[in-house]
Amino acid sequence: MIHLLKTPGAVAIAAAAFAFSGPVDAAEPENPDAPYAPFRIADGFYYVGSADYSSYLIATHAGLIVIDGGDARTGRQVVGNIRTLGFRPAD
Repeated sequence: MIHLLKTPGAVAIAAAAFAFSGPVDAAEPENPDAPYAPFRIADGFYYVGSADYSSYLIATHAGLIVIDGGDARTGRQVVGNIRTLGFRPAD
């Protein structure tokens, strides 16, 4: 949370993340870990989760912040989605 507090507007962005319960497609998927294409929500704020597990990425000058990376299986999907967006997860 320290990084969020030092980043202008990040607290508001993080709060907005919790307003989303998942992708716009509300149909319950057969496989919750099924791939779901990442997308930009706002400047520096992205959806990087799977079909039924919400994960968000906040990109700051200080580095990347992931909100709810999920379990190991979902985590691989999240890391792949971060790469798909052009970011390096090590950042």
